[in-house]
Amino acid sequence: MDSPATCHFCGSRQLAANLNFRKEVTGAEGAWRTVAELATVCICGSCLVWVEDTARVAGAGNGDPNGRLGFSYSGDMTTLSDDHCNYCWAQFLGEAYIIDLIPTGRTTGRGGRFRHVGEIRQQRICRFCYAWWRVTLRDPSAVKGTGFRREEGEMGGWRTSVACDTASVALLQRDEFILRQTVAAIGRNHHPLSLNDGPLLPLHSDKIVFICAGRRDRASAFLARVDPRLRARVAIIGRADCMEDARAALRLGALELLSSPLTPQQIVGAMERLTRPSPVNPARGNRTGLPLLGDPVTRDGVTQEHLLAVRPAPGEEPGRAAFMLRRFLRGYDQIGEDGEGNLQALVSCPAEDVDAVLDRLHTVFGEKAQVTRKASSTPLRRQAAG
Repeated sequence: MDSPATCHFCGSRQLAANLNFRKEVTGAEGAWRTVAELATVCICGSCLVWVEDTARVAGAGNGDPNGRLGFSYSGDMTTLSDDHCNYCWAQFLGEAYIIDLIPTGRTTGRGGRFRHVGEIRQQRICRFCYAWWRVTLRDPSAVKGTGFRREEGEMGGWRTSVACDTASVALLQRDEFILRQTVAAIGRNHHPLSLNDGPLLPLHSDKIVFICAGRRDRASAFLARVDPRLRARVAIIGRADCMEDARAALRLGALELLSSPLTPQQIVGAMERLTRPSPVNPARGNRTGLPLLGDPVTRDGVTQEHLLAVRPAPGEEPGRAAFMLRRFLRGYDQIGEDGEGNLQALVSCPAEDVDAVLDRLHTVFGEKAQVTRKASSTPLRRQAAG
């Protein structure tokens, strides 16, 4: 006999709704059709309140007004069509994911017909935002504002072991705000640049520059006008529909790929990596333009650095997978390639938490992806904050 269904979050048997996920692809005439029923999550009345609020805030596309990080941001689009994600408004690349929030309570209407009590809500979202829901369902504490993920350990917050002045080019409004506030919090200066300021960057050689990739050649065209000796202090920010520009900018010499929406941890993590001594033109992977990662490095402290490998599921575009890996790892962890088309990550955490990190990445990339620990670890000593 099957056990009765319970709420996914709290275990209550007083169920009020189902949260259904399914995958769609576009057909020959551009119409969407369902190809897979992915999951059904049972929700009680109490948990339904915050699930509805989470879907509402994510669907508004303006980030979270209460300051919780991780919600998608829609950028500066003013119109929305079936070809764009309801959350981040990124353009779909042939596939989408449907969320149906369906009340389970029913009443009898005229003619004995049943009707749902409450509104049936539906949203069509991109691969990134679907992965965000999967991670949120796995551990909702960050969305609820009640805690950090356990596997982030002592590095779950963001710290100021390295502090730099920054500049930015063409960032989305919310990303610009987060960058400006983070830099101010660590006591340094930030100012935006225009797309015509590339040749002037030698005047700002002590800065870390954050450039937003576009759907054409915004970041790469800007970087082509920058002194090659300064390109290693540039971080490229973007989303999956901007990967061609991001890849070109990485191949021109940028060393960092960050995922919008930005977080303080991504910003400070990029500062740490971009201020380390590095070759002017390190070896890079052919599929993403990311640097090839070496063995774990020894520094000051007690945690460890672990080398992980990610082979995306067949058909997963490598650039999109790189953005997903960057978004769903902590900002202090480094991403790159292995020279054979696979993604890699240097993850800093206690050894006992590596399995939790691997499990989380399996949640993000799906069962058909391969996520493994590749190398033995060496002690990682952290630099004291200051």
